[in-house]
Amino acid sequence: MVGLVSLGHPDRCSGNYIGHSRSLYPDDIICAMGREQGEELKKKGLIIATAIELIGIITVGSGIGIEIALGAELGYVLITIGSVITAGGGLIFAKIIRARK
Repeated sequence: MVGLVSLGHPDRCSGNYIGHSRSLYPDDIICAMGREQGEELKKKGLIIATAIELIGIITVGSGIGIEIALGAELGYVLITIGSVITAGGGLIFAKIIRARK
């Protein structure tokens, strides 16, 4: 994995790598691993990203419930933390979807 960082962006897995300033992208991994393993890695990444977003949504819902039921400040904290978790899952999801094009 370490050697892949300097490969740059693959030109459709032809071995022609252009540019070396980009960080490691999922397409670089796919070209190095092979199409089947790379596609499986993307599917797992989408599942993980969706799971992270669901955890964030559950956290936000819990925060709203605590705020309504108890009026506690903890509800606001949970809403904020859940929003950050959901945004993180969305970033991972977007990164993987962008690599699919």
